[in-house]
Amino acid sequence: MPDLDKIKMMIDVTTMAQDEAHDRREKKRKEEQLAEDTFKVLTGNRDLRLGDISKEDFQAFEMVRSSGLYNMWSPEALQLTELGRKLYSAVMKFYGELNEQWPDVRNG
Repeated sequence: MPDLDKIKMMIDVTTMAQDEAHDRREKKRKEEQLAEDTFKVLTGNRDLRLGDISKEDFQAFEMVRSSGLYNMWSPEALQLTELGRKLYSAVMKFYGELNEQWPDVRNG
């Protein structure tokens, strides 16, 4: 004879796990949207190019980031780099590509 209480409990546990997974996906989606919206505000919604960023620009950004003292989305971090909003935002947008282009900056 099937244990109905056990079956119900397993269904409830599975439902809770699915709900938690959905909540995590939704949270991640909202965080990504917030980052995208923040980027658009910082850049004035203009297209930026990787080629606009010099190695020295990336070094300034990386010095502040690697200090660990600032959230890189904070106005204080932006100000300390002395890059200006548009260039700072471009560095944030192309951070991975810049690391590949100049690996010595992050590792040096």
